[in-house]
Amino acid sequence: MPNCKFTLGAADIVVDDHAVHLGIRQNSNNEYKERINERCQKGLNAFYAMVGLGVKPAGLNPLTSTKLYKKIIVPTTLYGCELWNDVTQSDINTITRHQHTIVKKDSRLPCSNAIRYM
Repeated sequence: MPNCKFTLGAADIVVDDHAVHLGIRQNSNNEYKERINERCQKGLNAFYAMVGLGVKPAGLNPLTSTKLYKKIIVPTTLYGCELWNDVTQSDINTITRHQHTIVKKDSRLPCSNAIRYM
C-alpha cells in the first residue's frame, strides 16, 4: 500500500509496514527474524537486570539460578512466540544460541566453548 494516502479530517494517516500491539511487533510481510532477535535481546536484558540487582550467578545455588532462569528469562524471551507460525530452522538456531549464551554466562563458563549434544 505504498501509493495509498488516507486522511481523517485535516490529518494525514501514515501507512506503515508494521504495528506494535501489547509489546509485540507485527510486520506486514510476516518475517519473524527481527522479532526473534528483539525477544532474544530482551531476554539478555532481563538476565543483566537480575545481575545488576545483585543476583550474582556465581554466588547462587545452581538450582536457584536455574529456577530464576526458567521463571524470568525464558518467559521474557518467548513472549509472543505463539504468533510465530512459520519459524525457520535458522530462527530456532538463533533462539538456541541465545539460550546457550545466557546459561554459559549464568554458569560462569567461557562463551567461546561449544556445547555438544549427546
